[in-house]
Amino acid sequence: KASVMADIGWELQTGFLGAENGFLTTDEDRSSPVMSNGPDTRSVPLLFCHLTQNFRCEEPHSIELHSPDRLHCLIMKCSSEADIASWYNALHSTLDRLTISALIHANKMLGDVLDKATIHHMGWLKLKIDQGKDEWEPQFCAVTDHDMILFQEVPWTKEAWANPLVFYPLLATRIVNSTHKGSLGGSEPITMTMRCGTQEGVAMSVFQHDTHRDLATWVKVLVQGAHTAVQRQKEVACYCEWRGVEAKLVLHHEEGFTLLSTHDAAGGRGRVLWTQPFHKLLMSSDDGA
Repeated sequence: KASVMADIGWELQTGFLGAENGFLTTDEDRSSPVMSNGPDTRSVPLLFCHLTQNFRCEEPHSIELHSPDRLHCLIMKCSSEADIASWYNALHSTLDRLTISALIHANKMLGDVLDKATIHHMGWLKLKIDQGKDEWEPQFCAVTDHDMILFQEVPWTKEAWANPLVFYPLLATRIVNSTHKGSLGGSEPITMTMRCGTQEGVAMSVFQHDTHRDLATWVKVLVQGAHTAVQRQKEVACYCEWRGVEAKLVLHHEEGFTLLSTHDAAGGRGRVLWTQPFHKLLMSSDDGA
């Protein structure tokens, strides 16, 4: 029994987001007894753990708790759906509280790394790695003023935050679809589909959530972030060719689309070739939705 208990749990990595920095300490925490490991007990740190279901274990009435470095996994099984829902909700609420404390601390420490941008949300999502197959990979994601950034594991240090695996500029990102089916422990995944304009074209990514509450939170943060990014930028432009003529396409957050001629002898803004409001794109059924 002692040997089995010794194999349970993991240690958190060090860094400015490590619990040793004291940002998780509250009056409530100070008044609570500290659980220590012994031959018959083990305490598992929950900070930045990935709580999910049906990823490594597809047995009914089970939940999975993955370590922040994704090297360890604790699988818990209950006797009924009610018990597993109770445990899941309790762990989910605790993880939310810990993440909020870590987010506040991260915003105090990462101003120089994120170009003074604020982190609005962070946590684990599962990314579909092959659009033709049902294969998913956990990613630690964060949404800032400017981008959605992805990491393969929790970025404990400033250096890690400065080197994300992928970043999606919110200005060029939109949610095109999200599921309305699925349930805790159900067979139907709860997903959102995101499209982002890149230099190589439009990239599509599908993310899986464990609850509709998580889906609603991420969609809200991303949509609000994109709207704020557009209002801050106000206008973007790119050069293109239209009917064999070199032109410049201007997107304005209020005026919509304007195509300008690039040949202007006076050196001005260019002759307007055509202009269209945003709602015309939606009416054309050509917005990818």
